[in-house]
Amino acid sequence: MSYISEVADRLVARSVCSSIVGPEAYTMIADWEKKGIPLAVVLRSVEDISERDGTIEDLRELVGRNFRGWLQNSET
Repeated sequence: MSYISEVADRLVARSVCSSIVGPEAYTMIADWEKKGIPLAVVLRSVEDISERDGTIEDLRELVGRNFRGWLQNSET
């Protein structure tokens, strides 16, 4: 399964977005993959945001924060 389809499937499964993931979400996910954000960071963020009933925009911000944290931890 590809990075994009795995994240999209998780978004739908966790009800972070409607049953159909729109083009904006696919673009956002592809951008994360292009930036090298690990799949585990994104999937953990999806899980975290779904527990808070967050939006796609909330997810975008959380992925950014979690990735920065991941980078800091990997440098130490």
